[in-house]
Amino acid sequence: MTARATLTFAEQLKDPRAHFATPDGILRTADLTRDERLKLLRRWEEDERALVRAGSESPMTGGEQTMLDDVQKAIRRLEADVSGS
Repeated sequence: MTARATLTFAEQLKDPRAHFATPDGILRTADLTRDERLKLLRRWEEDERALVRAGSESPMTGGEQTMLDDVQKAIRRLEADVSGS
């Protein structure tokens, strides 16, 4: 994973999974705003949904494990932090 200081937010947004080991890594990154965290997680969620769709459409896939559940849990935690404050 690449350090945040060397990347722009736009670069991270292109492929969050390439820059963060887990969705929780996004939540723990201190120099991201709440909105940036949410955008990264939403993008990651879109990517994971695409993987799930591709896996269900093609029996020839390698059975890669998606992180969709983890991403959705991270989104819910981030949203709960605001509504619970």
